[in-house]
Formats: sequence, structure tokens, C-alpha cells
Amino acid sequence: MTSTNSDRPTWQRKRAQKRKDVRAQRTENHHQELRRQGAERGFKGVAEAEWNIVRSAIGRLPQEQGDDLWRQMAAILRQIAEKAAAQKP
Repeated sequence: MTSTNSDRPTWQRKRAQKRKDVRAQRTENHHQELRRQGAERGFKGVAEAEWNIVRSAIGRLPQEQGDDLWRQMAAILRQIAEKAAAQKP
């Protein structure tokens, strides 16, 4: 027998809906911040806003997952820095 959403207790459905709503609101807030920073400060403002969003999102994760993402982020930033250094005249 497969379980459907209506088979779950009401409190579980409400909690799941609340999580979905909070996630949607957080995403919309992030989009608004990016648009605002882009309008005010251009690409640099957008980059700073993105960085704040990433830090906030990783900070909400369990320590081990966050550490893994920071390692990946460091590798990506290192690649970008190396590419930028190679392009300098």
C-alpha cells in the first residue's frame, strides 16, 4: 500500500506546507535582494548579495555538510582567481 499526502496526519501536512512556504519566501527575498543590489550597485552589488546568501544557506546546514560545501567553494574560488591572474596583461 502506498501512502499519499492525504494519508498523513494533519499536523504533518501543515508542517510540510509551512516549510514549503518558508522556503518560497526565503527564495523570493533572495531574488528581491539581488534585484535591489543590481539596480543600486551593478554586478559587484549582486556578487556581494550572492555571497551573503551563500553564507547564510551554508550556515544553516549541519557542520559536516557545511564544511564540505566550503571546501568546494574554496576550490571554485581558487580556479576563478587563477583564471583572472592568467588574463592580466
